[in-house]
Amino acid sequence: MEDFDELEQEEQELKEAKSTRRTRRPRAPRLRWKRVRSSNVHSIAYDENEFVLYVKFLDLSVYKYYDVDPDIWSEFVMAPSKGRFVWTHLRDVYEYERVS
Repeated sequence: MEDFDELEQEEQELKEAKSTRRTRRPRAPRLRWKRVRSSNVHSIAYDENEFVLYVKFLDLSVYKYYDVDPDIWSEFVMAPSKGRFVWTHLRDVYEYERVS
């Protein structure tokens, strides 16, 4: 009987620990996506506070490029070919990751 009480107490403590561990996930930055005309890129966004450039492709995959200067973002916005810009100015230059 004593073992049962200890087990029940452990289960209760575990439930309490799980409920206190539940915290809100950090929110993604509010991005202003710019829809672009491209045969490969759907839209682009830039987080000025973190210097992160986002590219959403037509297959809806999203990539983040880190430590991108605002000047590069401006060049990207003005680039006549967004896909070519990604390949020549971002892909092998900046650290990146696929986020979706």
